[in-house]
Amino acid sequence: MKKTLLLIIAIICSIAMYAQENPQYSHFLFNKLAYNPGYTGGREVLAVQALYRQQWQNIEGAPQTANIAIHSPFANRTGGIGLMITQDEIGLLSNTAVDALYAYRLHLGKSTTLSLGIQARFEYSKINWSKGKTTGGTDNLVPADNETTVKPNFGAGAYLTSGKFFIGFSVPQLMETTLYRDNLDKLPSFKRFRTYYLMTGVEIPLSSSVDFMPGMLVSYNPNAPLEAEWNLNLIFSKTLLIGASYRAGDSVDALLGVQLSKQLRMGLSYDYSLSELKKYNVGSFEAMLEYCFNYNDTGIRNLRYF
Repeated sequence: MKKTLLLIIAIICSIAMYAQENPQYSHFLFNKLAYNPGYTGGREVLAVQALYRQQWQNIEGAPQTANIAIHSPFANRTGGIGLMITQDEIGLLSNTAVDALYAYRLHLGKSTTLSLGIQARFEYSKINWSKGKTTGGTDNLVPADNETTVKPNFGAGAYLTSGKFFIGFSVPQLMETTLYRDNLDKLPSFKRFRTYYLMTGVEIPLSSSVDFMPGMLVSYNPNAPLEAEWNLNLIFSKTLLIGASYRAGDSVDALLGVQLSKQLRMGLSYDYSLSELKKYNVGSFEAMLEYCFNYNDTGIRNLRYF
């Protein structure tokens, strides 16, 4: 009985931690495609980006996320197309999502573009029962085989950029699917609820070599408190970004971005927990790398940070 109780508590904790619903990123200004399909093609060139996040270091089974995306404008920049793969693990649970993205881009003026995007997703989800730990021996309540499911989903979003300003609204997963069945009857299954995202930001020149870029990301899920993240950045000579974020009730984050060349940029972040979890972890770490192709053929003077 004791070992069964320990297993039940572990799984409930895993599912509760997964209640952050979707993968969390500190570099949301650099990784908007993960939140909004309307951003597809928004770099104005063929762009490839890879990101890795290790959350809550020192907590066994804490979230780990890897994301890689490629997207580009096409048809004289009236459209955008992309592909994104995300691997997310937490506790006994793992989820692999493959997204195909498309955006229709309306050029409303010399520097104003409204993009309307859609995405189709397939999610492969698994409960790794082999990772479950008991106090010893075997337990008939623990399934012998891992449980897997494959589910489709769809999303939509709108993204407006005008000069050095942007704003976007999106719902990346419209379908409220159940990713894990309740085979044990007494354990909760995990249902993905619809999450709404609103993001905005602006780049403000302070001098010929310094720009100030504040940003904000708000997420709403009917089954969770409203979440807000505020981000402040200084950009020096269009090359070095130093910033900080505050995620309400969760963490304060330090951000670093470096434009290594016209094609290549990297980003690093460190999150310090503000919740009770700060007693058990040494922070969260994130690394991002992006490469843009055909930069010299576009006629664009500076690739935007957003």
